[in-house]
Amino acid sequence: MRRIGDWSWKEGLDLPGECEHIVQQAQAGQESVVNFGCLMLVALASRDAYMFDLEDKLACVLCRGGERTRFTVRDQGRQWAFEWPYIYEQRGGRIWLFSKGADDTEELLSLRARDLEHAVRRYNQQAGTNYHL
Repeated sequence: MRRIGDWSWKEGLDLPGECEHIVQQAQAGQESVVNFGCLMLVALASRDAYMFDLEDKLACVLCRGGERTRFTVRDQGRQWAFEWPYIYEQRGGRIWLFSKGADDTEELLSLRARDLEHAVRRYNQQAGTNYHL
C-alpha cells in the first residue's frame, strides 16, 4: 500500500469517488482525465481506465473493455492508501505495465502511449489544463 498524503483531506479529495467516476466514464466510452498532484486517472474511449502515480511510476488498471477490475483504496484516517499492482515504463512508443512482484518480471500489459497521450491532449484542449503522462 502506498499512502497518498494528508493533503487529500484538506482539499477534499475523495479518491474512491474519483476512481468510480473514471470507471463510469470509461464504461460509457468517454475520454476523461483527472489529475491530483502526482496522480493521474485516465478513461479512454476504448472503455479502459487507468490510474498512474507519475512520481513513482506505479499503475493500476481500473477498467478493461468496460469491465471494472479489482483495486483497493483504504481510508486510513488522514491519508488514502492505494494498492498499486504494477510499475510502468514508457519506451518504444508504448507504456509497459509489469507486476510489482520481486520474482515476476513478465510483461502484463502494453498500451500504445499515443492512445493515452491523445486522450490527455484532447482533454487538455477542452478543459484548458496542461496534464502530461
